[in-house]
Amino acid sequence: MPDFQLAKLQQLLRGLDRQVDAAGEAFRGQLTRGASDARRKLNTLIDARTGDKGQLLRRPSFTATGTARALDAFLAINARAIASFAQMSDRAATILQVTGTGGQRNADRVRAVARLLEQDLADKLDRVIQDVYGIAQRGQAMAQSAAEVLAEMDEALNTYLTYSRSTYDTALMSFTQALVTTDTSPTSAYVYLGPIDERIRPFCLKLVGTVWTKDRIDTMDNGITPNTFLRRGGPNCRHLWVPAPASMAQFINTGQRVDPSLVEDAAFAARATGIRRTA
Repeated sequence: MPDFQLAKLQQLLRGLDRQVDAAGEAFRGQLTRGASDARRKLNTLIDARTGDKGQLLRRPSFTATGTARALDAFLAINARAIASFAQMSDRAATILQVTGTGGQRNADRVRAVARLLEQDLADKLDRVIQDVYGIAQRGQAMAQSAAEVLAEMDEALNTYLTYSRSTYDTALMSFTQALVTTDTSPTSAYVYLGPIDERIRPFCLKLVGTVWTKDRIDTMDNGITPNTFLRRGGPNCRHLWVPAPASMAQFINTGQRVDPSLVEDAAFAARATGIRRTA
């Protein structure tokens, strides 16, 4: 792989970082608004079936179609989430050029991530629709209070929101790492790059600017999620494993940072965050 300018690559990664952050923030905001819309519509459905004593009546019955319609805002949200991956592909082309990676191979990886995300979001939406419909049916059959049924539906919605956010965040991590992955053989070397600031995790602070082979990366534990090569420091991680050029060979598996300025940055971040280990 051709050599590259570390500072220039860092700059490009920061640009991608901003785009990924914006996509994640937009998705989370859309989910929150979608949940508010769903709760309002579910309240309307419940009110139309609540008796004078606050218990659900057996008529009119809930329908699967009506329940699904109450959650239809999430269909549009999922579609926008998939579209955001297409927008980020433009930025990906620049990253591929700088790192000298095979564009077609990495483009295929990115498309695979998008397909998995689309399927996962659809599956999770189907599941919450079924759960909410089941809660409604059970509430009518058992003449539960409207308040109890709404509380159960709210819990199902909150679970859906948590899973959806996690799914999207994981897809974003997979997306960014797929862009710069050129070789997954055990001896291929990667340098850990990204910001050093007050938001950095201890795992990332220890690794930024160091070079490791794929087999050593696979043994690392971020304490949050499995697969530290793909998911790095955990949800919303802003760092990447980038193919290391030949000029960094002397740093492989030593734990030493490739740029002296990174040592100073790490020490400053450690003091700011209270993280002890900076070497």
